[in-house]
Amino acid sequence: QAARGSENTFPHILDCARADCTLFEIRRALEDVFGAYREPVFF
Repeated sequence: QAARGSENTFPHILDCARADCTLFEIRRALEDVFGAYREPVFF
């Protein structure tokens, strides 16, 4: 919810880490809001 607004997300991420959330869970929550970066591949 914090990521959807203009609020600073870092304190909330720290709360998640203190609550033993995994990095995958935190990343997934942020990815739902901001999307995932896909690096373009050039040959």
